[in-house]
Amino acid sequence: MAVAADSGRHRQVAGGPQSPEAPSDNEKISYADRNTALIIRASLASFGALLISQSRFISQQPPLLVFSPLILFTLTYYIISLCVNFGTRGF
Repeated sequence: MAVAADSGRHRQVAGGPQSPEAPSDNEKISYADRNTALIIRASLASFGALLISQSRFISQQPPLLVFSPLILFTLTYYIISLCVNFGTRGF
């Protein structure tokens, strides 16, 4: 099966590789608002589910209590992350 010389991802474009166009002002403005309220709500819901899941997993088997410090580390990490992201603005 013969492959044409100019097919595929690596073919040469006349004039060399071209850079993508810069974003317009409207595109830049659309990315400026991070909608932190939505992000924080989704983060709280997913973290709550994770915390419940991990706690129930560890409580089912007593030998798994050795992993309890990892839950405390995760909780501390999440609270720090929440505080940092809550008080910041967009770009």
